Amino acid sequence: MTLPARSLFHLRSIFLKATAITALTVAVVAAASVYHGNSDTEVLLQTALKDTAGTVTNMTGHNAGGALRFNKPEAAQVIEQELFDLVGTDLSEVLTLRLDGSVFSQAIRPGTDQTGDTLALGKTLLSQTAIWLAQGRQPSHEEELIFDDTGLIVAHPVYFGAESQLVGVIVTRWSDARLQNEIASKMRQNLVIGAAIFAVMLIVAALLFRLFIARPLRRLSTAVGKVAAGEYSVEVPGRTSLDEIGDIARALEGFRSDLAASVDITRIGMFKGSAFEGASAALMITDPEFRILFANGAAQSLMTSHLSAGSGGALIGRAATSLDPSLGALSGLVGAGQQKHIGFSRGREMFEVSLAAITDTAGVLTGYVLEWRMTTQDRRNAAVLSAIDAGQLRAEISRNGQIEAANDRFAALFTQSAATIAGRDCRSVLSFDTQASGDLWSAIRSGDIVEGLLRLVLPTGGQALLDARLTPVKDDKGMAQSYLLLASDVTRQQMEQRDADEKRREMETAQTKVVDALRAALAQLSNGDLTATLKDQFDTRYEGLRSDFNEATDRLRAAMSDVVSSSAAIRGEVGDISNAADNLSRRTEQQAATLEETSAALDQMTNSVKSTAEVANHANTKVEVAKQNAETSGRVVREAVSAMGEIEQSSSKISRITSVIDEIAFQTNLLALNAGVEAARAGEAGRGFAVVASEVRDLAQRSSEAAREIAGLITASSDQVKRGVSLVAEAGRSLTGIQSAVGEIHGLVSEIAGSAREQSNGIAELNTAVKHLDQVTQQNAAMFEETSAASQSLNRAATALAETTERFTLHSASDRAGDRMSDASAGRTARSWGAPKPAAKPAPGTFQSSRSAPARSGTRDNLALQSTAAEGWEAF
Repeated sequence: MTLPARSLFHLRSIFLKATAITALTVAVVAAASVYHGNSDTEVLLQTALKDTAGTVTNMTGHNAGGALRFNKPEAAQVIEQELFDLVGTDLSEVLTLRLDGSVFSQAIRPGTDQTGDTLALGKTLLSQTAIWLAQGRQPSHEEELIFDDTGLIVAHPVYFGAESQLVGVIVTRWSDARLQNEIASKMRQNLVIGAAIFAVMLIVAALLFRLFIARPLRRLSTAVGKVAAGEYSVEVPGRTSLDEIGDIARALEGFRSDLAASVDITRIGMFKGSAFEGASAALMITDPEFRILFANGAAQSLMTSHLSAGSGGALIGRAATSLDPSLGALSGLVGAGQQKHIGFSRGREMFEVSLAAITDTAGVLTGYVLEWRMTTQDRRNAAVLSAIDAGQLRAEISRNGQIEAANDRFAALFTQSAATIAGRDCRSVLSFDTQASGDLWSAIRSGDIVEGLLRLVLPTGGQALLDARLTPVKDDKGMAQSYLLLASDVTRQQMEQRDADEKRREMETAQTKVVDALRAALAQLSNGDLTATLKDQFDTRYEGLRSDFNEATDRLRAAMSDVVSSSAAIRGEVGDISNAADNLSRRTEQQAATLEETSAALDQMTNSVKSTAEVANHANTKVEVAKQNAETSGRVVREAVSAMGEIEQSSSKISRITSVIDEIAFQTNLLALNAGVEAARAGEAGRGFAVVASEVRDLAQRSSEAAREIAGLITASSDQVKRGVSLVAEAGRSLTGIQSAVGEIHGLVSEIAGSAREQSNGIAELNTAVKHLDQVTQQNAAMFEETSAASQSLNRAATALAETTERFTLHSASDRAGDRMSDASAGRTARSWGAPKPAAKPAPGTFQSSRSAPARSGTRDNLALQSTAAEGWEAF
């Protein structure tokens, strides 16, 4: 039902009625106020005129006393005229009487009628004054000043002199015409003002009535109409008002709320029924005796599939205790607003039943609500979570860095419990371990999985390193709402790694010492100084390397000494062989001349050849040893090259480590700067922390500078190591050349030994077949020519070997001085031999010694050997 809409100005409206009552009230009050105001004004004006008349009359009497005493009417007239000018139209007449009652002076304003009241009042005052004088008393000022009944005629005695001698009476008559005109004007003015006030107050009252009465009532009427129409959501106006309208509004609001509640209860009941039926939870409703009244689809499905309770229709009316007898034990334990839980198992599945009582408005039990839930998976998940909590750190962190939940292991890092850590901000204390990994919270906001080594700043000032994985918890739109942190505390492992790094740095220092010593020793070797040794003690781990190097150089020096000695012997023996071969070649042509010379020559040749074979075998043995020593030296040098390569790799790793130290120092500097800013914000309380932050920043800067200096030194060391590697490689190539040359010498010496053996066999045959010399003379000549050529070649090779070995320093300075004296003596001997001359055919019967001047030796006559020697030296 809708109430009809009415105007504020219809005849029966409260607004018009209240306005009319107010108008009548204001009109009556205004009229009474104007009437009383005019009356009061008239009384006040008349009183004021009476007071003025009395005062003026008294003053005029004082001024006219001299004129009366001395009978000067003209002086009295001047006074009277001045009085008329001073007072104005209010004064109508002034009359002065002598003591005998005769008129002394009289002045009347033109236009004013003369009356006898003035003279009569004056004579009355004279009579009264005479009585006072006769009685001998002095009248008061009020008694001397008398008025007539109208109050407009005033009489006062006139005195003169110090003794106040009575000389007459003065009487004044006043007019109230001006006052009456003023009163009338004032009344008209008051009426106009009253009418204006009436109109304004009436309008104000009407507006107030409209604002505080008519409009609230109209709004309330509209609300009542809407409530009557069934619109229960309408807001009832005026409920906060403390007047009767507010009482009506509050009563209407209560009525509306009750109606809305009843509708809401009906609608909510429908919603609850639909929600109950469509709920994913398995729900049942039973009566107080646990007979099933209703079961939703989820409950029917659960009962059918897991509890073998039959179809949904078979559940209705059935006792719930038949599904699990333990439910009956809860019936007396559940009160209104309470909820009880019970769990049981069926096979491998676990269930939980929640029981809640249903009561009516009076609190009487009407039934129960049962919620059935399978807890198998929940319990398994709880077991998994418990296992994770037992071995790992777990926390759930929101996107803005607030810890929403955490296990006790994670909370213990903050010296808190899992119950109190929720809400803690961890953005300022959790970050990647290295700056190169980027910003952790930017990676988190990207919504991807974040994993790596994280640094956690602890409340105690320490730090913990976490091997963590942050997995986003996403909503149905794929947006990450929070992150699940699973981590392991690897602080101890990292500390152990740092200790290992420290040990590695110590090892690298020892390696640097080894590299420097090896570089210096190898530099000596590259210059041919085989006396180089490593004298300074190395670290115990590298002492074996020093011993092996010194032993290798000792063996190399010994081998080269043997080579030098052997080469000198070879030069001498080869010279003898060459001379012998030349002599034999020439004597074979003379064999036919004399058997005696041939026999003697053969005897000498036999002895020489035997000696040559022995020397050749000895030289072959020495060359074999030299070859083995050269191969050993080659392996040592290759191992040195490999060690230098490893040292170079270690130097590169050290460079990377120093760069990491530099980055850590830079991050420490940034953290110290941030700490200083936060301390500055904290004011006086953060002053001490600011000092610590400044010191940390200075330490970080010094660490960065030290890291850069170390990086520079390591770079220089790496360059030097590379140069050492190249020098060692060059030494290896040189030793390879030496090894090749020694191999060639070994072959040549082997050939010499073979030739010597052949010569021995040949000479033996000659000794046994002297008689057949004529037959084999040509064969012997050819054989001796070949032997001569081979001996010349061997002589040149031995000379080249001697020149090569001369370049090596095999002894200390004192030993080298002795060697130089020996070499000088040998040189003088060589020069005394001179160059060989072409052999002339000896005369028959002439014998030449096999120890004659040696043939020309050296490498000058053999270009192939010169090239081989030069290439071997350059390779070394």
